[in-house]
Amino acid sequence: MNKREPLKRGNGSRGGAAGATGTWGKKGTYLFILTILAVSLFLFSTTAVFAASSLNLISSSPSDGDDNLQSQNVGIKLYFDDDVTAQSVQKANAGCFKFTYRDGDDTKELPVKAYFDTQRDKGYILAIIDTNDVKNQMLDNNKSYQLTISGDLTSVNGKTLGSDKTLNFKTIDQSGTTRIYMLLMVAMVGAMIGMTIFQNKRKQKAAAEVAAKGGKVNPYKLAKEKKISVKEAMELIERDRQRRLKRLGIAEGKDEIAAAEAAKKPRDTKKVKAPKPISATGSTYKTGRAALVEKRAKAAIEKYEKTKAANTNAKKGPGNAKSKSRNRSKRKGKRK
Repeated sequence: MNKREPLKRGNGSRGGAAGATGTWGKKGTYLFILTILAVSLFLFSTTAVFAASSLNLISSSPSDGDDNLQSQNVGIKLYFDDDVTAQSVQKANAGCFKFTYRDGDDTKELPVKAYFDTQRDKGYILAIIDTNDVKNQMLDNNKSYQLTISGDLTSVNGKTLGSDKTLNFKTIDQSGTTRIYMLLMVAMVGAMIGMTIFQNKRKQKAAAEVAAKGGKVNPYKLAKEKKISVKEAMELIERDRQRRLKRLGIAEGKDEIAAAEAAKKPRDTKKVKAPKPISATGSTYKTGRAALVEKRAKAAIEKYEKTKAANTNAKKGPGNAKSKSRNRSKRKGKRK
């Protein structure tokens, strides 16, 4: 029995030491986790407080690094995440902008006028660059400029920008843009001339086809085939009709049927200096027109002779006898 007691005590002491070690190990782990959580919470709260106390520039138009800044009427739109347009901060914020550029080794500054939108967007400021004192009242082409926003810019809630913000811009190369516009203008003029020539050729071709068909052309079909308007097709047909009438010596609106019949006949004519009668060549043949003229002349003479004879007979008629009897009675009265 005595031999076993030390063994039991020994086992008991070792077991107690192990239990104590396990207990303190768990406590240390818990303390370590709690420490990490406390530090994280502290850092998070510190960051949140710092963020809540700072003013941030959200965006700008034109944006930072833009190389297409206009040379005239320069205005830069700035958007912040808090109200910077309140009456209480306008005066201080109006002087927080500088617009600078390099002139050789010197840095020159242009005045900036800040405009605040108190109605719609209270985080919006428009920075207008005053170029009245600049040559030609415009910025230089293809030149770098910087807009610096002071870190003292303050919101109505007391937030500040904290540090200066610099936005870099570059004006557009106006000479290059002018060249591009000139090239586009030349290209447009060339395209217009080409289209005009193409349209004229197409109209001429359509007119030739109208003439080849003797004017018997459907204007709607012609317009569809030649890709011209119906009005233009009708004008082509009318012009061709006028040319054919003029060629045949027939005035507008007179005997168009005869013109159509004459157009059907084969043309085998030659140009002469002036028209001559057929008798000038020694021929006694009378053309249809000459015979028609003679017939009309004879008819006119016969009509004249009949009219003259009728007038003569009218004078010798009953009316004339009455006038003679009246004359006789007058003479008898004088004799008495």
